[in-house]
Amino acid sequence: MPSISARWLFDGKGCLYEHALLAWEGERIIAVEPGRASYAEQRFGQALIMPGLVNAHTHLDLSDLSMQESPRDPCSWLGRVVAYRRTATAASICEAVRRGIVESVQHGVTLVGDIAATRHTLEVLRNSPLRATVFLEILGLSKSRARAAWQAARALLRSETPAGHYCLGLSPHSPYSTRRGLFCLAAQTRLPLAIHFAEFAEELALLTSHTGPFRAWLESLSAWDETALFPSYESLLRWLRSATRLLLVHVNYPTEPLVTTLVHWAGNDRVGVVYCPRTHAYFGHPPHPWLQLLQRGVPIVFGTDSRASNPDLDLLAELRYVWQRGCPLTPAELFQMATHTAAKLLNWTEAGFLAPGRLADFLVIPLEAANIHDPLRTLLETDSTPQHVYVGGQLVYAAGSEARGCGGTCSTGTAANNSPNFSRKPGNTSPPSSSADSPTTRTWSGLE
Repeated sequence: MPSISARWLFDGKGCLYEHALLAWEGERIIAVEPGRASYAEQRFGQALIMPGLVNAHTHLDLSDLSMQESPRDPCSWLGRVVAYRRTATAASICEAVRRGIVESVQHGVTLVGDIAATRHTLEVLRNSPLRATVFLEILGLSKSRARAAWQAARALLRSETPAGHYCLGLSPHSPYSTRRGLFCLAAQTRLPLAIHFAEFAEELALLTSHTGPFRAWLESLSAWDETALFPSYESLLRWLRSATRLLLVHVNYPTEPLVTTLVHWAGNDRVGVVYCPRTHAYFGHPPHPWLQLLQRGVPIVFGTDSRASNPDLDLLAELRYVWQRGCPLTPAELFQMATHTAAKLLNWTEAGFLAPGRLADFLVIPLEAANIHDPLRTLLETDSTPQHVYVGGQLVYAAGSEARGCGGTCSTGTAANNSPNFSRKPGNTSPPSSSADSPTTRTWSGLE
């Protein structure tokens, strides 16, 4: 029975223990015992044990893009992403996903909410150490494009058997790029959903009056269809009430009716908002309303978005960015949002919390500062990084060396630009239910 100990252990739900022992068997934690550090098989001393971080929103398949200067307008940035996707090959997509996984694990992320544009993401994740809820992207405004997107997603859901460390969801891309029928179909699948929502100020004019730069941009791509859109965010949300889990990504420009709807839904524990702090700053948006939403009961979690709008995939850097700008929350509240709350919203109720019976996904982070009164605050105010990362009780990353996975190695090296080679095999854990009795049978007819 392996066990470790450290000066501090944060459980992910607000409790901070001293001189705690953590023991596990297989993929499950069997004991968390404060005051018993000396009994551990391996003792890390002046360090913090905590749950693996959860990056609630990223695009692993864009991990070989580099962030450029802030765009002059959202359409120019979107155009760059569209151009990249049109020239990407299967090999380049797989390599980008590998790089994203390596970088995520190095930064202590053990679970992601990933938007996947192709099946190649699943091919790489299958043999990686990273847990994930993979949201299959579906988009298209014209009837023919939307129908083709739904048929492709349905075929993939029918053929794919998720591994023990990832489950499937759907991502109708956004209100400005996805036909109404796709949202309606997705909401009926009983799969988790993730949607880019109220991301840009220009969206609202497109929805309400079919005007503005987004219409011109869509017309330039021959993608515009004026019959495709919902007239407002609120009318779209009415169709999403049946979703089992719903992540609204960004919500940079919420209308008051949208906020009212979110507050009304907040008590059902199925809906949350993903705030991507450094991506938000990259686009120069006004201050994000995440604190106001949180104060009104809306669950908030954090993401990095992709490397097309962020210098890295470091979720801890996102938390530090928020903390350095006068965050009124306690460090424990901030880290709970980035572990337990985020895991729950991604449908991983057994992750993000260190307790007997839960998944043994955790980090060991040395804290060298003197006179530490609050190790979580110290972690936010220093540049300490994970020294060891465990997923399912297996060491998958150790700073300065190749990390062992289940039955093999995960070549993390020292930089995300290395060519990683994953050979970790999935454990016996059953992923969260992605029961999709409807995606294999729901048809496009009648929901156009």
